[in-house]
Amino acid sequence: MSRGIGTSQSLLLRALLSLEAELGSGRRGRPEGFGHRFKVWAILDRAWALSPDLRTREESIRSQHLLAIEERRAWFEQKAKEGNALAREWIMLDRSLTFHSLRRDRARQVRSVPVFFEEAINPSRGLASLEKRGLIDRYAVQGGGSAKLTPSGRDAARAAIMKRLSVGSSFPQTHRLRGVQK
Repeated sequence: MSRGIGTSQSLLLRALLSLEAELGSGRRGRPEGFGHRFKVWAILDRAWALSPDLRTREESIRSQHLLAIEERRAWFEQKAKEGNALAREWIMLDRSLTFHSLRRDRARQVRSVPVFFEEAINPSRGLASLEKRGLIDRYAVQGGGSAKLTPSGRDAARAAIMKRLSVGSSFPQTHRLRGVQK
């Protein structure tokens, strides 16, 4: 544990701090220091929202995937025009599956985070490591796990945000703090 907090752990801490900032760190009827527990899926959704570089990567992967699908579709259509029966069956199956996927109720899909993001972040390992450091408390409940920041975790999350802004930041210069001179 002598190594510092990794990038995925820092991202999880920033996501928890962001959720606390939005919803408040205290729970109903409890003092401010007790913290709010957040489901792991909510933490991942917020981490996804806080990582524009990963969203750009996902959009690139998705566009390449769609391009490959279109190329495959064009190849099968060409073969079907040449009289290949298997290609015609594939086209009919593809159209049927596309029609059924468009008919599904999209409102039921809650997930906004792509699967590769979970593999890249590895929330189970990251949250377990943060818990060992005493930066978060994890809870296992039916329907999924949850976590909350500890006071030292809040400090570490704030430090991670300041480090991110101070070294190699892409923070616009127009947003300088008032009264701070160069």
